[in-house]
Amino acid sequence: MSHRIEVGFKPDYDILGNNIKREIVEDLHILVDSVRTVDVYTIDKKLSKKQLSLLGRELFADPVIQIFSYDKPLAHLDEWVIEVTYKPRVTDPHEENIRKGIKDLLREEFKSNEVVSISKQYLISGNLKMENIFKIADELLANKIIQDYTIVSKITKRH
Repeated sequence: MSHRIEVGFKPDYDILGNNIKREIVEDLHILVDSVRTVDVYTIDKKLSKKQLSLLGRELFADPVIQIFSYDKPLAHLDEWVIEVTYKPRVTDPHEENIRKGIKDLLREEFKSNEVVSISKQYLISGNLKMENIFKIADELLANKIIQDYTIVSKITKRH
């Protein structure tokens, strides 16, 4: 069973999102209304709702400046979603620490087939075309040598 815990910032706290927005406008000359960033933790392990809530609250999110959701996206219908992940066989240096944190908090061992992966979402709003989104992903958000990305359009999410 695979679960996703998404952690985003409360309004006015997403400094990275604001910086990415500035870079999109100034460096790529693409007008965007806003950029929000979300850390996504995908956990391939059987977990209860209580355990997922505990992980979100105690391990992943800072309750003062962040919100979290499990098994439900934080993205709004009017936002483009660019999700950046490491390519297969490229190790995210934070995954082992996250795995250890989950193990310590839940007091459960991971089986060999139970994995944790981390990705970053960029939730972008504005009057944008698909080619703008590809340009943002290719030229700013993903290091194509070690990372892949997927794009979810506003239209795709509605169907």
